[in-house]
Amino acid sequence: MPRWPTQSCRSFLADPQTVGALRIDVASTDPEYRQKLKEAFYGDLTESQFEAALAGLHPDEPVQVAIVPSPVTPERFATVPRHYVRCTQDRAITLAGQDKMIADMDAALGGKTIVHTLNASHSPFYSAPDALSDILSRIAGT
Repeated sequence: MPRWPTQSCRSFLADPQTVGALRIDVASTDPEYRQKLKEAFYGDLTESQFEAALAGLHPDEPVQVAIVPSPVTPERFATVPRHYVRCTQDRAITLAGQDKMIADMDAALGGKTIVHTLNASHSPFYSAPDALSDILSRIAGT
């Protein structure tokens, strides 16, 4: 199992593979650490919006969500149109990372993912809820 590169996981408090979790400190009072969290997940929120978003987070996300492959097959997953909301200000998953995930899914399953782009951070449900809702409504209508 590959080790997590320290630089790309600046917000994690421990090696996820060692502790079995993507561990962050939602209660931190360290301004530098809090800025790292904000930049990664909520870069386009006001400070008060960021505070509200932090209140809804928990410190440990099971590492399996990031390292255990999902069992997707053309027969089970490629039978409906795929959509992806690409967030241009995302610092948790860079544009290159998002594009790679989209390309990898298209290569594995065939067909083409329908990509919707938002000028938003990792959390458009906070920063751009109306725009995200419009995209989801259009998807639901197809």
